[in-house]
Amino acid sequence: MTNPIPAARPKPPEATAAQANLDDQVAEDARVAFVAAVDLWIYEGTLIWSKFNAMLVANSVVLATIGLTATGSPGPKGESKLFTAALAAAGLVLCALWMALNRRGYEYHRYWVLSARELEEQHLAPTSCTVSRGGTYADGDPVSMMINNRSIELRMSRMSRWLRTGWNSYLIVATFALLYLLFMLRIWW
Repeated sequence: MTNPIPAARPKPPEATAAQANLDDQVAEDARVAFVAAVDLWIYEGTLIWSKFNAMLVANSVVLATIGLTATGSPGPKGESKLFTAALAAAGLVLCALWMALNRRGYEYHRYWVLSARELEEQHLAPTSCTVSRGGTYADGDPVSMMINNRSIELRMSRMSRWLRTGWNSYLIVATFALLYLLFMLRIWW
């Protein structure tokens, strides 16, 4: 003999109202968390470029000083070589720090983007899908939008996908490091 499954008892109106209030509070908390994640995402992006620009200026000053030292040295030749080598070594250290700053900044940036995306997908979808759709778009997959009751499909070009900002910034750092190495080789040969 099987036991029949008891029928669910109807919830009293007070419980339904309390659950609705709790659901509203969770939704509001999710919206606040989403806004905080987006604000931190924007802040981190700004911070990345502020640090990048500061390091770009510092490395440009070091390279310009090396160039001036190499082209017109008023002192003895040995002192000029030693000074140029020291500047090139300092430039390499700056490049290593620059690379580390970039890496850390991009990792935090990715964390905030994914945090915002997670909150959007779990609590704000389907009303909001901007961040989620942006990830799909950045990966090169097509995304659809409804504009003026028309579906518009967008897809990021291959060149744009290939020229990712992070890798381009690493390429700039590597270019400076290569120039410092070339100056060091020039001194000893």
